[in-house]
Amino acid sequence: MGTVTKVMFGLIILSGGGGIFMAVSMIPEKMDKLNSAKTDAETVSLTYKSQIGELTSQLTNSDDNVVKITAERDKNKKDLDDAKKLEVNNAQNVVDANAAKALAEQAKVKAEGDYASAKNQLDILGPKADRLDLYEKITFKNKSIDSDTIQNYLDELAALKTVRTPKKNKPKATPKVVKGTVKDVDPKYGFVTISISGADTKKGDSFRVTRGGKFVGTIIVYVIRAGGTHCKIDKANTTGIAINPLVGDIKAGDDVELKKK
Repeated sequence: MGTVTKVMFGLIILSGGGGIFMAVSMIPEKMDKLNSAKTDAETVSLTYKSQIGELTSQLTNSDDNVVKITAERDKNKKDLDDAKKLEVNNAQNVVDANAAKALAEQAKVKAEGDYASAKNQLDILGPKADRLDLYEKITFKNKSIDSDTIQNYLDELAALKTVRTPKKNKPKATPKVVKGTVKDVDPKYGFVTISISGADTKKGDSFRVTRGGKFVGTIIVYVIRAGGTHCKIDKANTTGIAINPLVGDIKAGDDVELKKK
């Protein structure tokens, strides 16, 4: 290795060592700057975090305010709708009230007209008008009735009010009871002859036959002769006749009585 080379090499080594020395000597200063920058960054970060928290809180409050404002808006809308409905109802009430007022005014006009008409009629009647209280109601039927006609009506009414004694009805005569007895029985021809004194009978009359108060049968007048009244047996209501009468058969001596119609 030549001398020049060695000198150059030595210079390079010296130069590098100086650079290293200078670099090493600057490390503490750079560390301080880095720490300071870190501290500043952390401070800024905390500031930003605080601001973010405030903004988040404000946003939450804003959401709450939106909910409240929305509720108030809905309530105001409902109140407005109710007010509109009330306005419509009030308008209808006004219309109804005006209609009722109109009807009342018409009724008033009619009543005044009726009163004037009645007063005019009383004026026409003159001094006899004070006797109209005998009527419960007067109907003119759209016709003029003079005072004389009214007075005639009053007189007729007074006559109708007069108490009259009702006619007594004559008592109805008690129907005469027609009685008699069985005179003879003809079982062959089915005739029953009865004897009735002082009584008018006619063909078709029915007689009730009894014995000792008990019903036996019914006979119907067939022919009336001087010797007696001949009857036929009402077979639907009689047990029958035998030559030798049995209990229940019609026989001589039985009582007869005209049946009431």
